Formats: sequence, structure tokens, C-alpha cells
Amino acid sequence: MYQYSVPERWDEYTSLGEVINGTKFVAFKVPLKKEILSAVHKNDRFGPEDVIEKIKEKGHVLGLVIDITYTDRYYYQTEFTEKKVEHEKIYCGGHDVPSDAVVYRFFDVVEKFFIKNKNEEMVVGVHCTHGVNRTGYIVCRYMIERLGIDPSKAMEDFNKARGHSIERKPYIDDLLARKDNPDYVMGIHPPVLKEVKNYNKRNNYSNTQWPGNKTHGRTPNVMEVKQDRKFQRDFQSLTLNNSSHAFGEQDKRKLYERGEKEQVEKESLRNR
Repeated sequence: MYQYSVPERWDEYTSLGEVINGTKFVAFKVPLKKEILSAVHKNDRFGPEDVIEKIKEKGHVLGLVIDITYTDRYYYQTEFTEKKVEHEKIYCGGHDVPSDAVVYRFFDVVEKFFIKNKNEEMVVGVHCTHGVNRTGYIVCRYMIERLGIDPSKAMEDFNKARGHSIERKPYIDDLLARKDNPDYVMGIHPPVLKEVKNYNKRNNYSNTQWPGNKTHGRTPNVMEVKQDRKFQRDFQSLTLNNSSHAFGEQDKRKLYERGEKEQVEKESLRNR
């Protein structure tokens, strides 16, 4: 069954790298639940518990795992959370350069974790399927835009620590064009969810709970549905046309504020 199949080429990559120089990131390939590992030779098995133990053996404490695969089938989040390791899921499709929606959500999660645990020496684990291309791209974006590291140096440090090099040329070319990003603002990027239909690989917001569609458990009326659809179209148009730095932060804040304002006005009219 597909649900219990080992990812393609999974066995060709080492399980886990070293902590990347100048950061608190460690990259690894996706750990697998026991149902999948039953098909793997015992010497090659790598599950969530192994991630925690191997990082501990390297002298570090794992505090957060960020999963950027585009599926939930590989392991159970509770295999980390029950061990007091935080877990964040950010859906990111493979092959294409990860969208800014994914990248800046990643930034938000990392920044909040570091602020909350500023007095703790914990590392952040990041994985896609093989822990190389998507993981390398997103971690290097953080190193470049948030830590001010030169793109070539960021990729060199990632490749050395992971033990495998970022392979996809579009990813490499995109990273080489990046630089420090003073326009990033923490905490305003919504979760990146998985779409079932009409998957837009560039920006994925169709399942987001928009500020304009809060109906407090009741069925929305026709006018509210039309307003909500307009709000979503405006937001997606904004994100698709502003991919250079967090979709244009000031514009996005205004859009969120407008959605909240419209909701307040509707509630006021309803209560008269």
C-alpha cells in the first residue's frame, strides 16, 4: 500500500547532518513511522525517536521540528510532541522553488521559537523528504535574509553540514539572487495548508481562515459569501504579484485590517 511505502530514493541519503555553522539548524531526511520502517533493513531504520537520540548524541537538544513535506503519511506528530519536542507542519510541494508563503511562514515559526526559548540552547530540526533541496533552500533563505550570510556561503555551510549538496539549479539560482531582507515582519504570515483541488504551487491559501469570513458558527448569507470571495481574490492577487519580499508587508497588513473592519461593521449592523 502507498500509505506504508518507503519514499523513493530515501535510502540514498544519510539520516541526519550536523548543526549548520553559525545557526541552530540541523537538517535530516524524513523519519518514518514503524509501519513503514518494517520494510527497511534494521540497520537503516530512522524514525522520530532516532532523530531525538542522534541529535542528543551530538551534544544538542532538539526543541522544534519543522516538516515541509507535502504529506502527513510518514510519521505521527505525537512521536515528537509526546517527547516534549514542538512540531510545525508547513506544506511545501516538491520540484518547484518553494513559495514566499512557505518561506515566510517558516521564518515566523523559527523567530517565535527562538524568542520563546532565548535562554535555552535548543536546535531546530528541518526536513523534507530527503532533507536536501527544499530543506536546503528554505534554511538558506533564512541564513541569507535573517542572518545576513552571503548566498554562496550559506549554501556551502548547508551542504557541508548536511553531507549532501542542494541539487536543483532553479533553487541555487534563486538563492544566489537573494540578500538580507529588512522588510520581513514577524508573525503576520498565515499557515500554509494543503489543497485538495486546484493546487497552486506558487501560493497556497485556499484553506486559510480569512479575517473576513468569521460567521461564529452560523451559515453565512449571500452578501457575506461574496465579500469573502472578493477578500480572498484580493489577497491571492497581492501575494502572487509581490513575491520578492513577503508579498509587500504594508499592503498585506492593510488587507487584514480591512477584513477585520468589514466584520465589525457587519456585526454592528446586525445588532441594531
